[in-house]
Amino acid sequence: MVRPIFGITLKTKEGLTVYGTNSEMAGMGDALAAGDGVVACSFELNCAPGDYFLSFGIASRDGNGEVVPHDRRYDSVHLCVESSDAFLGITDLKAELQVL
Repeated sequence: MVRPIFGITLKTKEGLTVYGTNSEMAGMGDALAAGDGVVACSFELNCAPGDYFLSFGIASRDGNGEVVPHDRRYDSVHLCVESSDAFLGITDLKAELQVL
């Protein structure tokens, strides 16, 4: 049986990977089979202001366990983050500082 692997990657305009995951990493491997419905993904975009790009991919594993890519759509969606809270870096970890 062929189990599809659906993946998503978020990168900066400079090509730095901010985040990436796939259905196998998310533990959905046994829940997916060829011909199943749609896989949905949601996330919080806690990134610094700037341009980001989403890429998508579909793959499977061959008989030896090697990943076989079937289709990749690089930089398919352009996201422009215009404002955010004050922080340094690429992503806002929503850290809370307190005196104990």
